[in-house]
Amino acid sequence: MGGLAVGTIFCVWVSIWWTKYQMLTREVEVRGGGIRDCYLDSSCENLGAIQEDVHKRRKKLKICSSNENLVVENNNGGVKNLFGKYAENSDAVDYGSEKKKEIGKSLNKKVVAAVLPVKNKNGPGEMGAAVFLTGKEAVQGTADMKKWFMNVAASDKISMDRSLPDVRIKECKTKIYDLNKLPKTSVVIIFTDEAWSPLLRTVHSVINRTPDKLLEEVLLVDDFSQRDELHQNLDNYIKRFNGKVHIYRLKERNGLIRAKLNGAKLARGEVVVFLDSHCEANIGWLEPMLERIKEKRTAIVCPSIDNINAETMAYTSGGEINSIGTFFWSLHFRWDPIPERIRKTLKSAADPIPSPTMAGGLLAANREYFLQVGGYDPGMDIWGGENLEISFRWYLDNVIPEKFIPDEEVHGFGADGLMKNLGTNLCLESLNAKNGDQVPLEICDKDKLTQKWEFIYWD
Repeated sequence: MGGLAVGTIFCVWVSIWWTKYQMLTREVEVRGGGIRDCYLDSSCENLGAIQEDVHKRRKKLKICSSNENLVVENNNGGVKNLFGKYAENSDAVDYGSEKKKEIGKSLNKKVVAAVLPVKNKNGPGEMGAAVFLTGKEAVQGTADMKKWFMNVAASDKISMDRSLPDVRIKECKTKIYDLNKLPKTSVVIIFTDEAWSPLLRTVHSVINRTPDKLLEEVLLVDDFSQRDELHQNLDNYIKRFNGKVHIYRLKERNGLIRAKLNGAKLARGEVVVFLDSHCEANIGWLEPMLERIKEKRTAIVCPSIDNINAETMAYTSGGEINSIGTFFWSLHFRWDPIPERIRKTLKSAADPIPSPTMAGGLLAANREYFLQVGGYDPGMDIWGGENLEISFRWYLDNVIPEKFIPDEEVHGFGADGLMKNLGTNLCLESLNAKNGDQVPLEICDKDKLTQKWEFIYWD
């Protein structure tokens, strides 16, 4: 099933996307996968949900103890560092000859130095820690939970650029991507009357943790927000991103699905990525998804989404992917263990994992292909079914055309037998069922005619 794969998604739809330390600046740039490709492909990315409101940027740098953020010496002897704005006008710090030799060997590059923004590791929420409020702040937090379904008071105490733990598995941390060969991306974020700090932390994390050469733009689609601070104040705020962030405001309420379609049509990147408006990108969140789309243009790739607690803003990893997305007959989404037949095809834990359906609305796709298959159904008024709908649409476009190629002399064919759920080992039962009723599930019995079903296909 070469195209759909889903990662582990948790309740709070927060995507932890880490800070922008651009990777290698020449032909090869380093990035481990932070998000876990969901293909409908899934393996090496991570996301989580959260919020914050501190606007200070730190420019001091210190030695980096990992090989993720490096400075590389070009052939002409010039030095480029990898951290975009964070490293502007800053001197690289000597890493030490032995460490540089060790890292350079693994990258086939001459490593000169490594730098990293100094963070206040004791600040609220740093490294994904929980934030606990007391007194009046706790009262406000309780009120926020009722209004926003998240503790905005706690979020507001956290830095926009807060640090998060690198939770990638070993195979993802050591994977190297040639950024020059990956497609440029438009990140589309839909919001309507979103709280200030969650929305802007989403933007900061994408800008901070996405290699500049891969990011065409961050496109904020405002679905007719009414809150004053999301108008002129927001327009003024995004000017600090030097044209990387754009706002498109809908003139009437469209709803999430139609707002996403508007975003996809307006996007300029070869790939479009949809994010919720309360996410943070972790280290290496984007590269694994782009790699899969580069390999297979028709792949729809989903991230593995970690959890950010809605009340404390604590970040926890979902760990390795052990489930794929499926659905009940009622068309409600569900998780099921990865079948053994799929596990046998995986060469490493970093491989994308095929999945019949995706868990939600966070995905990456070739923009032209996404629109070619119809995108989302514009007739959908509310959130909740688009994940299955786009999964089925992908299946009909990519799988069905290859399944049925009957001989010209054959006008129909069929199959019969039990219809069994592999997870429960229960079978569809027709005994005493009335037309229009839900088909019940019973213990399988191959001798019961009421459990035998026939599928017929006519060309």
